[in-house]
Amino acid sequence: MTTQRDKRIFPPKKKEWMGWTVNFANRKSVLFFIGMLLFFLLVTFTILRKK
Repeated sequence: MTTQRDKRIFPPKKKEWMGWTVNFANRKSVLFFIGMLLFFLLVTFTILRKK
């Protein structure tokens, strides 16, 4: 059985017109995804706190 090692963080979906997806098999991709999620949560909570 051969294993494909895709190092891309955001590989295209099978139907390329649908965009990209996160490559959860790549550790850097998962860390980037978690970092972006934390960033958006921080921004959201900061905005909601000021109201």
